[in-house]
Amino acid sequence: MAVNKSNGAEEELMKLTILQLREIARKNGLDVSGIIRKKELVEKMIAAGISITSEKSAPVSAEPTASGEKAHETEPSGLKPEKVPAYKKHRVSEEKLAEMRQYVSFMMGNKPSFFAVDGKLEAAAIKYSEKNYYATLKEIQEARRIASDIYSHFRVFTNALGIDAAEKVLNEAVRRGVISEDRAEQLVIAAMEGFVDGTPAKREETLEKLESEAIAAFEKLIGDIGKELEIRRKRAEELRLIGADVLEAMTMLANAESLVASVRLDEAKELIAKATELLRKAEIAKMEEIKYHIPRVRTALDEARSLDLDVKDAEQDLQKASYDFERGELRQCVEELLRAERSVDKVLHDALTANPALRQSQLEKARGIMQRLTPFIAEAMSYGIDASEAQHYLNNTRLALERGDAMNAPKFARRAENLAKQYEEEIKRLKDGARYATGVKCWQCKQEMLYDYPNRIRRCSNCGWFTRNPS
Repeated sequence: MAVNKSNGAEEELMKLTILQLREIARKNGLDVSGIIRKKELVEKMIAAGISITSEKSAPVSAEPTASGEKAHETEPSGLKPEKVPAYKKHRVSEEKLAEMRQYVSFMMGNKPSFFAVDGKLEAAAIKYSEKNYYATLKEIQEARRIASDIYSHFRVFTNALGIDAAEKVLNEAVRRGVISEDRAEQLVIAAMEGFVDGTPAKREETLEKLESEAIAAFEKLIGDIGKELEIRRKRAEELRLIGADVLEAMTMLANAESLVASVRLDEAKELIAKATELLRKAEIAKMEEIKYHIPRVRTALDEARSLDLDVKDAEQDLQKASYDFERGELRQCVEELLRAERSVDKVLHDALTANPALRQSQLEKARGIMQRLTPFIAEAMSYGIDASEAQHYLNNTRLALERGDAMNAPKFARRAENLAKQYEEEIKRLKDGARYATGVKCWQCKQEMLYDYPNRIRRCSNCGWFTRNPS
């Protein structure tokens, strides 16, 4: 290893860039990994006897060498910038550009940690609580020293990260015509030159220009898509609050937001379009649910009126709910429906509590509905109709009757009854489109009374046997 102990060695080394110093150290077998400040790097090289005058330690030139060789350095683990094309329009050689990128990449892999400062502050607090004031002062001084070094490291790391992130945004902005290629190159190169070789003031000035223009370009890029994303998010939240199933759509929108942040706008638009379609379907499904909720509450009101109960407040809420449903104001509609239903329930509960005879009457009414609907639901199923919801309410009616619940037994029975009316309409539609299966006998009763229905169900009108028609 060549050694030069002249007083001018440090001054000569300080004239070089950090990357040039690191290349000299590498050629001389000196490990300088983890060192990010030029002063510390030069001090370690001087201590190792390395100088700029050594033939072995010839510095890396910022210009192309005669042989065309380029300096290489292994990147540390951690954040690494993606490959980007070399800039052609501005006065910077490919070797110089590679050198600057290499330094930015290296610094992105050296994330600072404030753990040591936290440890010193905790130690200072403990010493202070022990009334050991001298030790407290020493710990505080050490914490300040470490914090100063870490802050310098923090500035370098965030500058490197800012340059790389801004360049990614500007590349997309150039591709979409938001900023000129010449301006983008000018900003990036100026920031990298300031970062590698510039004074602190120049470094901060060029980085501030780069970041501010990158942010402005990003905001222009996402102008329309950002507004659309916000509209869809608000709609999803509105639907969620009224009980619509929007989980998948909201997940898609969250993923789209991440794609927008990483400037992957085409992918983000595709996800937003899919989420929009899911929201549309969720809204339709919720409207269908509300559509059948309104007559259910109206049935409860009619029953309460038939018992001479005062349900004026519930009637007003139901009228408002119907009006808001027609206007598409679903959130207000749901709130008013629930308020009307709760109001009717309270009136009925008070009446049932005060009148045992009314309780018994309500239980008998629910029992009668259940007995009437049970065979009809089975018949509806034989037509291929999904009557599972009505069957669910009949099961709940039976359980409520078993425990003598005069409040809920009629309610569940009414809900089953409302669904049964829908099934009646569906059965009529199926019958209107039925065709007689000529010459085909029923598998169960052996009679030629089979009919094929539009929903591909083949059913025997004699015994009710049915199957799905394969043809």
